[in-house]
Amino acid sequence: MREVNKNSRSLAKTIALKGALIFLIIMPIVSFFIISPYFYLHDSPEKKPWVSWFNDPHERVYISWETEEETKGVLKYGTDKDDWDVEITENKSSKIHHLSLTGLDPDTKYYYSVEVEGEEYGAGMFRTAPSGFKEFTWVMISDTQQNLGPGHHYRVARVLEQKAEDYSFIANVGDIVEQGADKRYYDNFFQIASHYFDKLPFVPVIGNHDDRSVDQFTEYFINQVNTSQDHFYYSFNWSNVHVCIPHFAHGSESEMTDVQLNWLENDLARAQDKTFIVVMFHCPVIGASFFGENEVLMKNVKPILEDYGVDAIIHGHEHHYERGHLGDIMYMILGGGGGAFDVGLRPLPETEILTASPCYTEVEAKKDTLTFSTFTLEGSLIDEYTIEAED
Repeated sequence: MREVNKNSRSLAKTIALKGALIFLIIMPIVSFFIISPYFYLHDSPEKKPWVSWFNDPHERVYISWETEEETKGVLKYGTDKDDWDVEITENKSSKIHHLSLTGLDPDTKYYYSVEVEGEEYGAGMFRTAPSGFKEFTWVMISDTQQNLGPGHHYRVARVLEQKAEDYSFIANVGDIVEQGADKRYYDNFFQIASHYFDKLPFVPVIGNHDDRSVDQFTEYFINQVNTSQDHFYYSFNWSNVHVCIPHFAHGSESEMTDVQLNWLENDLARAQDKTFIVVMFHCPVIGASFFGENEVLMKNVKPILEDYGVDAIIHGHEHHYERGHLGDIMYMILGGGGGAFDVGLRPLPETEILTASPCYTEVEAKKDTLTFSTFTLEGSLIDEYTIEAED
C-alpha cells in the first residue's frame, strides 16, 4: 500500500512538473500571438507624408498623405523652406492623397509642407536623382510586418531616423504589413515609419502579405507606370545604378505572365548602359529557411537575370539575413526588418553568411564598386560585400 501511494505521489509530481513546464513554454507564445500590434504603445509620431516615385526620380516624385476624413490639402514645396516656389491646392476631397510633382531639377534638395484645414499636417525634404554619375548611398529593410506582438520595426525605425540624412532613399523589400487587406496594419506601419519618412523617400516592393489586397496596396503607393492593377512593378535609375522591381511576391506561376516577363526583359535590356543592375523582389529564388529553392523562379526568372548581367538580387520573405551567390549573381535576403524570425535555418551550398537578427543594409555606390554593408541595430557590422564593375 505504501508503495502504491509512493508511486502515486511520484506520478502526480511528474505530471505537475510537466504541466508547469508546458505552461512556461506555451504561455509566452500564446501571449505573443494575442497581442495585437495596434494596441502596442510606443512614442512614434503622428503619421507624416511620404515621398515615392515609379519611373523617373530625376524630375518627378509623388508626395502622399492620409487623413481620417475626406479633405482637401495644400502642398507647398521648393528649394528654400522659408520661401516656397510652388503651392498646390487639391481639386477634390479624399482620404488618401497623392500629388505629382513634375519638372523638378536633377540632384536638387527640395523641402515641402502639407497643410490640412489650415494646419500643418507634416513637412519634410527629399533629393532628386542626379542626371549623371554621383556617389550615393541607400538603405534597405524588409518584412516590417508585425506578425507576432509588437515586432522590432519600431527599433529599426528609430535607428534609421538618426541616420536618414546619410541616405538618398529607403527600399522596403516587401511584407510591409502583416495583413494587406486590413487598414489597421497600414496605420501601424505608417505611424512607425514616420520616424524616417520626413527625410527618406520610400521605394516599396510588394510582398505576399501585402498582396492579399493589391487594391489596398496601390491606394497607398500609386503606380501610374504599370496601371494593370494586377501586378505592381516598376524601375528607375539613380546615378550609375539601375533598380528594377518586378512583382514576384509569391514566386508563383500566376505571376509569370507574358506581360510582366516581357517587361522585365525589356527593362533590363534598356539598362545595359548602367554600371550596376540591382533587382529587388520579395520571394527568394533560393533561401536557407523552410522554403528552400523556388522552382518557378529558378526556371522562369533566373535565366533572364543571367542573360542581362544582373549584379545583385535582393529579397525578403524569409525572416533572417542571408547572402550568397546564385551562379554569378549575388543574392541577399533581408528579412530582419520587423517580423518574428525563422527557426531551423539550413545553409545551402550557395549560402555564404546566415544569421537571424534585427538589421538593415546600406548600399554605397561608387564609380566602379557597389558595397553592401549590413548592421545590427546597435551598429555592429554583420556582413560586407563589394561588387566590382566589369572592365
